[in-house]
Amino acid sequence: HKEGCMTTERWRLKGNYFENCNCQILCPCVLPVAPGDPTDGHCDVAMAFHIDEGAFNGVSLDGLRFAFAAFTPGNMGA
Repeated sequence: HKEGCMTTERWRLKGNYFENCNCQILCPCVLPVAPGDPTDGHCDVAMAFHIDEGAFNGVSLDGLRFAFAAFTPGNMGA
């Protein structure tokens, strides 16, 4: 990479993800129509991902699987 040139990181992902949180019905943080606050005031969430096909800056991510758990004191998207 030449000095003074900026590079753009390129993502390409195709796969599935699953999530579960402590909200009563659906996670209101990620509802596309009317996002809201978590039903218990905070969010305990676990997510699992499987990338069928993907790459980042030319590095293959095919078959990658990962999971994480998180706590947020309010709406994740806020």
